[in-house]
Amino acid sequence: MTSDERPHFRSGRIVPTNGQPLEVTGSNEITSRARSAKEDLARKVGLALRAHKRALRGILQNAEAEHADYLPAHLREDCSLFVLHCEDGIFVRYDPIKPGDKPSLQTGEVTGDGDPAKCTLEWVVPKCSENIVHVLPDPSKFRIDSSIPSISVGTFDTITGEKKPGVKLHPVVLAKPQFAEHYVLPKPPSRPPYLASVGCETELGIEGILAPKEDGSYPGDAKRFLAHGEFRLPVGWLAIEIYPILPADYWKEEYAEIWAQLDFHAAIARKNLNQNKLRALDSRAELRKKYKTLLEEFEALLGGKEEPVHQFLKQHPELLFPTSDKYWSKLKFGERVSDFVFREQHNEYVLVEIEAPIRELFRQDGQQREELTHAINQIADWTEYIGNNKRIVEETLGLTGISVTPRSLVVIGRSSILTDANRAKLTTIQNNHPKLRILTYDDVLANARTCLEHIVGPLDYQSSNFDLYFFQ
Repeated sequence: MTSDERPHFRSGRIVPTNGQPLEVTGSNEITSRARSAKEDLARKVGLALRAHKRALRGILQNAEAEHADYLPAHLREDCSLFVLHCEDGIFVRYDPIKPGDKPSLQTGEVTGDGDPAKCTLEWVVPKCSENIVHVLPDPSKFRIDSSIPSISVGTFDTITGEKKPGVKLHPVVLAKPQFAEHYVLPKPPSRPPYLASVGCETELGIEGILAPKEDGSYPGDAKRFLAHGEFRLPVGWLAIEIYPILPADYWKEEYAEIWAQLDFHAAIARKNLNQNKLRALDSRAELRKKYKTLLEEFEALLGGKEEPVHQFLKQHPELLFPTSDKYWSKLKFGERVSDFVFREQHNEYVLVEIEAPIRELFRQDGQQREELTHAINQIADWTEYIGNNKRIVEETLGLTGISVTPRSLVVIGRSSILTDANRAKLTTIQNNHPKLRILTYDDVLANARTCLEHIVGPLDYQSSNFDLYFFQ
């Protein structure tokens, strides 16, 4: 067996341990002997694949970061190579390295302690892949048993915290030790074809149906969905590759640059194809992520002062009026300055006064507080100015076609501090001012969520390791 830049021979026993890199124990140095033909081919394979890794590193240094992430783990991360010449094929394993360690290359021939059956891919591959990859002359005869690893998929109730077991999946890859009879081998310098290539990163898609609410309705207009996730198998390797025994002409280091270019562009194409398929299934998925994050950021501001909230709404006015086609912030109506003015269809304008989320609307005795009175009076002052100066407002401020009695909105406080009596009082105030609405920030949040869900679908059905795509 040879290792890294200073080739030397040693014999030993390979000890596969689940979740750990391969190790060779009982290693004995062999000071002088000729390299066998099998060892020589294994070394050529290892050197070519190492050159391929180095060529990819050069490409990645000049690539955009997002493209680097498109590559599988064993091609984008530093790792060690383990190449074994079996009786009927070449086994390659890419192992992660510890921080501070250098990647190594170990190549050799499987002797099987003199037992020919232990020199085959059928024997070696399962043991060195943690029983995930199997090479069988007839894969149809393969049967799952207790030694095969499994992944359990269950459900988790985000409200109650209750977990329920679901199905058990077995990540197993089956391959034959030779190509089909009609397969035509590509000629060098084409990348040598493999019998199997398996990475530690995998995708999982689960189709489901949303359960209805108590009233029989569904959130948004979506029912069927696909939950799609990417995760790493808990194994000690980054990738497994299995090749047929090909002539040494296939394994020249000078071909590595060509292979690296092909693999890099193929990885990007494959990733883009998968993403396009998911987008075609549900083009609104990215918007849901965006608006879910947006609402969470907005909610996080509601325990503080007015100005951060004002700046946030200035950047995201659709949270207040998703149907408006234009808005203004800090317009002056005489001596008074408005927080916002929104214009909706047919030149219908809405004057908006916002107060801090921490403001209270009513006293303990049920009387409205000065902050609420002040907000209502502010709007009354703006409306009076518009009525007396309509032409100036239209020509100077650009509010063409504004009514002398525009609609208005006050946003103040939180819903949690309102009693039923307070809500009834708010209704009375608004009845006395037909074009005035008074909302808490929780009302704004709930209204924005409802409106957005009608447009992009359910926002709350998210997962840390799955993305949801609703069938359109």
